[in-house]
Amino acid sequence: MAERSSPDQGTALTGPLARLRHRRRSWLLASGLLVTELVAGIQTYLSQTVLPFMADELAAREEYGVVIAAGWIATFVGMPLGVGLSRRLGVSRILVLATVVLIGGSVLAALAPTLWVYILGTIVRGVAGGSLATVSMSALVVGLQGRTRQLVLAGMAGMWVIAALVGPTYAASVTGSLGWRWALVVYLPVVLAARMLVAAHLPATETTASAPIDLRQALLLGLAMAALTVPGLTGLVQLALMVVAGALMLVSLRALLPVGTFGLLSRRRSAFAVLLVLCGAYFGTDAVLTPIAHDVFAMTPTQLNILLTAGGLGWAITGLACGARPAATPSAYLRRAATGTVLLFGGIGWLAVLDGGRATTPWLMTIAWTISGVGMGLVYVDTLNVIFTPPPAGDGLDDLSVSAGVVIAESVAAAFAGTATGSYLGQGFGIIPAIEIRAHTVLLALAVVTLGLVAPLIAIRRQWQPDQTPDGLAGSVG
Repeated sequence: MAERSSPDQGTALTGPLARLRHRRRSWLLASGLLVTELVAGIQTYLSQTVLPFMADELAAREEYGVVIAAGWIATFVGMPLGVGLSRRLGVSRILVLATVVLIGGSVLAALAPTLWVYILGTIVRGVAGGSLATVSMSALVVGLQGRTRQLVLAGMAGMWVIAALVGPTYAASVTGSLGWRWALVVYLPVVLAARMLVAAHLPATETTASAPIDLRQALLLGLAMAALTVPGLTGLVQLALMVVAGALMLVSLRALLPVGTFGLLSRRRSAFAVLLVLCGAYFGTDAVLTPIAHDVFAMTPTQLNILLTAGGLGWAITGLACGARPAATPSAYLRRAATGTVLLFGGIGWLAVLDGGRATTPWLMTIAWTISGVGMGLVYVDTLNVIFTPPPAGDGLDDLSVSAGVVIAESVAAAFAGTATGSYLGQGFGIIPAIEIRAHTVLLALAVVTLGLVAPLIAIRRQWQPDQTPDGLAGSVG
């Protein structure tokens, strides 16, 4: 007579097997997300390297602004489009579709016979890239939980360390040996493989057929970016357009970010406000750092390389450490965020008061920017952990809203702050003729912006419940 297995035996076999499959799926998904982040970092250096070579071949040296603006506008349109389509069709399907569109846009740009075909390829890539940014963040939120997600966030910071070493080498070597057109497409198989790995190991999620795609706000955001990048304007006209662009961006952000973000109505909404101010201050400074170092302090290319590398490593290594050992309690998060705010304010403020006439200025500038990077790293990753971890009782935010909000907040803050500070440094709106004065005043203004972190951090402290468990950030932040 054959033996029959008892229910307990079946459960004993099924439980460990299910857990093993879950761990395998999680780590394959994590691997795909990390490779995707690495490729995104490499793409940043690639775009910077390819642009002048494309301009030489296609006679487009006077159209840099148009090319850059087209990419930003398309990216802004793609962000809410990605989350809207994800609600309707699911994250996995949109991940595959947007990747195919991105590859098509890259091939079109690589084959472009004229500037306008290249711009069309850039627009296609931008829309797909904006969609992929929100969808990839959705994959992180939907597909990973708890400690695994925290480790992946830490790993993403580490990917930018690798990208800083690999990206320029890839871009320069392929462009130099094969040409800029090949540089746009050689890495695409890696993009496709990483995205397919993520899509294949995402858990099944429900879709909502009636979910809206807020194209009006996306177009408003694109219009704001267009207003920021209108070429050939000087003086008060440029200043007025910048004010209009800022107003348009605030209107669109109020619609695209979770409702109540600007009112600091819950802990996660207050953390979105932290992210907005943090990215605005840091990336606004980053945008003008190299021009100031070169034009005001006469730093050599080697000194500039050290400056940028030191600041980037300060952020990446600190972020990696904070991600590997995330703040375990509310007070630990607030202490890190407060320390990071002080360091960011101090680093940017130190840059603002440096005297360009001293031989030690390049090194002092490097130290100041490294301090700023450490401050950014102390606040950034733990704030993402606050945003990504829902409260036990719920706060009305779903995974797609949260993931899209992070990408939109970072991108819009960086784009607006970088363009605004760059425009002011370049022309001073026709009001301040000396670039030295413009450099000091723009850096002082950015240092003051960092103090805007105080209000949302105070709100987060007030919004934590008295009965919060000790492992607050690990499981009950919201």
